[in-house]
Amino acid sequence: MNLLSDIVQTRADRIDALQRGFTSAAEEREVANLILQTRDEALTELKLRLDHGPGHHDLLELLYHDIDDVGVREEIIEHIRIHSPAIPSERRRVRMISDIDDTLYASLNDPTYVRGTLYPGITTFHEEVGKLAFSRRSDIVDLILLTARPRDVLGLIESYTKRNLSQRGLSSTVVLSGSLAALRSHHAMAVRKLQNFELYQALYPEFDFIFVGDSGQGDASLGKMLLEKFPDRVREVLIHNLDGGNMTNKGIFAFQTYLGAILILKEQGLADKQACLRVAEAVKRDLAKANFRNPRQKERALAAYLLDAENLVKPLEVVA
Repeated sequence: MNLLSDIVQTRADRIDALQRGFTSAAEEREVANLILQTRDEALTELKLRLDHGPGHHDLLELLYHDIDDVGVREEIIEHIRIHSPAIPSERRRVRMISDIDDTLYASLNDPTYVRGTLYPGITTFHEEVGKLAFSRRSDIVDLILLTARPRDVLGLIESYTKRNLSQRGLSSTVVLSGSLAALRSHHAMAVRKLQNFELYQALYPEFDFIFVGDSGQGDASLGKMLLEKFPDRVREVLIHNLDGGNMTNKGIFAFQTYLGAILILKEQGLADKQACLRVAEAVKRDLAKANFRNPRQKERALAAYLLDAENLVKPLEVVA
């Protein structure tokens, strides 16, 4: 670490300590002062370190749950708006926002895999997108999870989710949770996710975003809302098509394998051929050991992979 990184880490550690348990008015003021002392690239680094802290603590949690003084909160948000790096839209790096259930792993509505199966190639997919966003090397290899799962006061659900995914190769995650009320319908889920994204994107004006969801819980509707409300911040919407049916929403791209997903990003200039080849190999490897519901579903998954593989310049070996 250089001196500036050491200073940022010291500030992040202090804010994390102040964030735990009850945060008094004096401690809220100290948190604000530490953030207000930080600008430009150092401010980006501080925000990301707060987001990637231990347990359920993150930047959104800090501002909207731990800091009760509205004036202090607004002061910090205004500082972030003014003093985050000003980066032209064509040079902004992108960060990945993803649903969890039936997007990261099979859960509620996927007929293909045994529940809990991590989707083939997904860890390599996220690594490659993080490295190759807009053909520029990036040190931002993280994953923002936008979920309808309700938030609990102690953050136990978020902590468990982050720990579970980290053990499975998806580290550096940020969990933006929903609420019990949001579970009443797919539309309510989409609206709550949209609200969380609106708050979160305002804290990171130096980045754009890609959203990845699935066709089973209103994510296509959410993607449409994201594109309509944030056309200059949401670059792409990718939807994991669970049943293989037609999806014709304008500006929303459907995929069945994560090879298909990165091929879409390649067409949009967000990945290169080598990244696609690495994801293809990862999908092939993971398919060979995946847990399918039955042999018919395995055949269906392999057929989807082979269809995507045909779009590569060099066809890859058929999975055994």
